[in-house]
Amino acid sequence: MEKVIKQIQSFVKAYLIENKIQSLIIGISGGIDSTTNAALLRPVCDELKIPMIGRYIHIESNKEIEKKSAELVGKAFCDNFELVDLTSQYNHIMSEINRGKNVDTKSYDYKIRCGNIKARMRMMFLRDVTQENRGLMVDNSNWTERMLGFFTVSDNGDISPMMHLCKTDVYNVAIHLSKMYSEKEDTRKSQAIDFSISLIPTDGLGISSSDLEQIGAKSYEQVDNILTELTLEKEDSSKWQDCYDFLCEKHSQEIVDNVWSRHKKSQYKRNNLPIRIC
Repeated sequence: MEKVIKQIQSFVKAYLIENKIQSLIIGISGGIDSTTNAALLRPVCDELKIPMIGRYIHIESNKEIEKKSAELVGKAFCDNFELVDLTSQYNHIMSEINRGKNVDTKSYDYKIRCGNIKARMRMMFLRDVTQENRGLMVDNSNWTERMLGFFTVSDNGDISPMMHLCKTDVYNVAIHLSKMYSEKEDTRKSQAIDFSISLIPTDGLGISSSDLEQIGAKSYEQVDNILTELTLEKEDSSKWQDCYDFLCEKHSQEIVDNVWSRHKKSQYKRNNLPIRIC
């Protein structure tokens, strides 16, 4: 893990120097991904003497424990951190969108629509902070989320430090970073990481109680195993079928189908959007 951490830090540092970036902006959700990015990139900001600017953006459905985690992380790692509440602005937007419509606000489709609005409001806010501070906006996505469509099309950020890491790898990096800060007797940072590790992963959009509930799996170990094996073999139909059968025996057909179905349904998001017609 130490080698992985140093590689990410070296790449980000070189990019910031080459492009004369004056600050790093991170949306701090309280979840493991933004926490790990903040912990990863703090030494880079220190070395380059540029500020890390963090914002926790509450919109209606965020849980209090997520806010607590975000505050611990923001105060431990960021030079400039604020808690922002956009609930009233969100409610106004939704009232305008729903004006004159008969909307089933309890339906899954409506929750997806609301989640899309929340995600883009957060992106708009963070993009403005980025421009104001002549900075770079950090994308908190990882490989697993990208393969499952857990990202916002068009504006997730400018640089993706963990895009090549599976979700389980992110947890392993976070554990290593926590130990590293603990050994330096920086308990404030290590405790913030540990608190984030303990939380149930959610998308912060109020669509479900957890990411795994949306995916239909029991653990991220299962999800990562299924995705890595099936994506590796998808170019060869015979090998893919053998791999699929083996995974069904290992995890159950229902779980394998849940994960692979979500991967296939979100493929359009991973294509080169917007589609250009020449």
